[in-house]
Amino acid sequence: FAVAFPDRVQTLVLEGCSLLADFQPLPPGPRLFETFAQIGRTYGLDSLGKFILASPLAWMPPDRAQAREQMHHMWARYSGRDLLDPHGESGRIPEARMDQLAGIRLPTLIVNGDHEMPILKVVADTLARRIPDARKIVIRDAGHAAHMAQPVPFNKALEEFFGAQPRP
Repeated sequence: FAVAFPDRVQTLVLEGCSLLADFQPLPPGPRLFETFAQIGRTYGLDSLGKFILASPLAWMPPDRAQAREQMHHMWARYSGRDLLDPHGESGRIPEARMDQLAGIRLPTLIVNGDHEMPILKVVADTLARRIPDARKIVIRDAGHAAHMAQPVPFNKALEEFFGAQPRP
């Protein structure tokens, strides 16, 4: 959205970023979300939920049982429509490409947990290097969902970032 409509965005926060369409080198095999859709269609959303909630993507620190319960509750309400619906994307907002990142001229905060999946850490590092006004922070004892695992440090980082921006 920030690439397609830069005049509508003042600041940008990217947490647990996924792979860009043309990110290279990709690890061998199918892309993560393609695998999710295949598991969901073949074995059902309950099996997909078990797979995701047991994967590194859902890592939570041991002392955050409430956050883990929250993840299970969110999954129970998840329809799976975005993975299982056979309709293609609308194409109204094209996926950003690597060569467009240098054109993002917005204050940008990139947030990862220290237990994020390795490939997504590489994506975050790449974004931080290629977006001119980007700053990356790593939340300790958090994974992909840093906002759930460590809400206090996550919110503090956002408050500091937004507080440092000029008012419109």
